[in-house]
Amino acid sequence: MVRTECASRRLAPLASIVIAIFLLIGPPVPPAAGHIGEAPFASLNGPVGVAATPGRLYVTSPFCGNPRQVLSIDSGGTVSVFATLPARPDGCYEEYIAVAGPADLSQPGFPSPTKGGFPSNFVYVTQGPSILQITPDGVVSPFTTIAACGSSHTGITFDRIGSFDYKMLVTCVGGKVWKVSADGTATLVANVAAALGLASVHIENPDVAPMGFSPYGGHLFVAAEVLGKVLAISPAGVVKRVASWPGAEGVRFIPDQKCDVATSGGAFFTAIKGINGPGTIVKFPLSAFAGKSGRALVMSGTNAGIGLLTSTGGATIVPTLFHASIGKHEGSMFTDCTVPLLLKIIVKPGSIPHTINPRSEGTVPVAILSSPIFNALTQTVVSSIRFGFTGIENSIKFCNASGQDVNGDGRLDLICHGETKKLGIPGSSVYRGPLILKLEYIGPGGDPPGEGFD
Repeated sequence: MVRTECASRRLAPLASIVIAIFLLIGPPVPPAAGHIGEAPFASLNGPVGVAATPGRLYVTSPFCGNPRQVLSIDSGGTVSVFATLPARPDGCYEEYIAVAGPADLSQPGFPSPTKGGFPSNFVYVTQGPSILQITPDGVVSPFTTIAACGSSHTGITFDRIGSFDYKMLVTCVGGKVWKVSADGTATLVANVAAALGLASVHIENPDVAPMGFSPYGGHLFVAAEVLGKVLAISPAGVVKRVASWPGAEGVRFIPDQKCDVATSGGAFFTAIKGINGPGTIVKFPLSAFAGKSGRALVMSGTNAGIGLLTSTGGATIVPTLFHASIGKHEGSMFTDCTVPLLLKIIVKPGSIPHTINPRSEGTVPVAILSSPIFNALTQTVVSSIRFGFTGIENSIKFCNASGQDVNGDGRLDLICHGETKKLGIPGSSVYRGPLILKLEYIGPGGDPPGEGFD
């Protein structure tokens, strides 16, 4: 009895410590998941926001200081400056990024509009309350301002499911969530802090759940890092705590259609923090997500690794460990296969500038140029090609299967011929303006879209 009593007295303080630690950091993390093909992709100074398209990767950098930049990383990991953002006062800022999608190639014009009316392939970056718009060739302009957002940590994504009308979704670090139309009008969706009975709550890196993620299909998921929680916000603004993950930094749903950034071998990219020095972009291959479509990844900003959320139909989701810690995460993104690859085309090769007689009974040749990341001859789905005045004309009569090197770069290009009278050119006068071409191409994980004009 004496020994038992003494042992109990010795263990009581230890038990209190264990309980305190449990309450502070949450339940223990399961054993570490092993290597699944991830690899360093690029080294950057303080990478923060990440966006990925079939053509290239975008990253905002640095976390601290100027110049503020959006960097472009090609499929080989080579980094270049895509756009320079307005300078900011000395300090450290998390600026996040998103590319407009999904593109609706059935609509006329170039670039194809998204279902929410945004120009696809345009890049949007947050600078506190300001949201900037960047054209595909790097021209920066103001888009809108949401005064309720603070100076940093403003999150951004696009609704690709439709539950929020395919609009831009913006999260403010204090806890408010906004739905933004293509004209820049912002509408409050929810005040997360008020819904949780808090004065303020740190939320960021949002994503919309697929409809099959029951019971939260179509809800906006956000990470609440300080709380160590994942929150779900319905289109009506109802807020629920749905999962716990230490230092939850961001949520990304694993899409049904997955593809690589060009020939990079990466389908998912995450920024590992480097505050005043080198940080790393880490890539994960398509194979890492086999059989996991529709689930969600939760990245940790406190070295707790990457969690995996699986829908069970219940109100609370118990996460499992997807991957052990590789550092403190910032932004992350799957390659968005709904954003068109920007193609280079030449209408009437050898005829510069081209002229077209819309009354002609013949055809108009168009060269679809190959590039280091796109083989026009072998990857183009010929039956999908639309070519003409608006880009939705079904005008292609035939394509030359043998190919031709039109621009002298050593790569065979695909030459197709559109029936002149099916190009949709208005009027009967000679036309010297641009024509638009849209298509689907064979890529890893699916058939993403592509488009170009000349």
